Amino acid sequence: EAGMNGYQVAVAEEASGAVRNVLFSRFPIKAVRSHPTQDARAILEVELTVDGHALTVFVNHWKSMRGKNPNDTEDVRRQNAQVLRDRIDALLLADPNHDILVGGDLNSHYNHKQRERGLTGPSAINDVLGSQGNELAVRGKQRDLYNLWFELPSDQRASEEFDGVWGTLMHLIISRGLYDQRGVQYVDNSFAVLRIPGMNVNAKGLPNAFSRGRVPYGFSDHFPLYARFTVATENKADKWMSLAKPSDTENGPSTLVPAEIETASLFATAVKLSELPKEMDLFDGTHDGKIFYVEAEAFVNDRGFVKMKIGDTELDIFSRDRKFREELTKRVASNPKLRFYGELGRYQNRWQFMLWGPEWLK
Repeated sequence: EAGMNGYQVAVAEEASGAVRNVLFSRFPIKAVRSHPTQDARAILEVELTVDGHALTVFVNHWKSMRGKNPNDTEDVRRQNAQVLRDRIDALLLADPNHDILVGGDLNSHYNHKQRERGLTGPSAINDVLGSQGNELAVRGKQRDLYNLWFELPSDQRASEEFDGVWGTLMHLIISRGLYDQRGVQYVDNSFAVLRIPGMNVNAKGLPNAFSRGRVPYGFSDHFPLYARFTVATENKADKWMSLAKPSDTENGPSTLVPAEIETASLFATAVKLSELPKEMDLFDGTHDGKIFYVEAEAFVNDRGFVKMKIGDTELDIFSRDRKFREELTKRVASNPKLRFYGELGRYQNRWQFMLWGPEWLK
């Protein structure tokens, strides 16, 4: 409706709720199915026809993770994964080399079993679904899915940031059929994360999340993923495509990749709040997401939150770092004058300056 022309659109059926899994396709859609899941969005299954060949695409959004305990919601994701696994098994039973592409937000990291060390029982993505990183193993009978995150060096596997580290909740996972010489075929090492500075990458180098302010901006708190595919020319399901440096490990590392923010250039371009025209409305929506240098008096309210006022508007001075928040509270209690760099935004309809680390306080 806003200019996206030339696509066919498939939408998952939901019993209730406005947010659904959707697929946009330039290729003809032959069939659409929805698979209900426990406490998550229905999995969308779409059969496409690509130059006369069948390609089945699954669009997912599994149950989200909550809290620090990785076991709190894993049971639900196991159920979500089992729904998908059962359908994939049915397709592969009919044709072991069926072309399948699995995509979406699985709310699980590609190395979930290694990363979430406190996880008890099987992991939804690695154990139930069978997502893994041995690219050659899919040629055999024991493994039939390959997670494309393994195409990248381990320190470049990142689709979103949380608590100062990168995560990989978004996925593209392919079946063995996308490696044979029949039908649709994956283009080796074409998988990548789509980052466009100034568009879906903010000034901190993080995903430019969508904001519903008076002037909406941003895209998503996840970077999108992409890969390229072609159509095989030999029409042979028993012959495999050649691979350059295939990944030979099933698992990923347990180490977390830090989401480091380059502050020097960020601070150099910060807007000085004191230099803005007095008649300017800071809260009209056009300044959301911008970095400001602020000199102001702050106070601690009766709930222990550090706040400041600009005109009649009260703002939080906030950080995700709990220890830093505690230090900030003590500092303001003894000396209310603050100098800091902060990102202007809103959280739950409250205005705030976000300080992303102790170095943002001067």
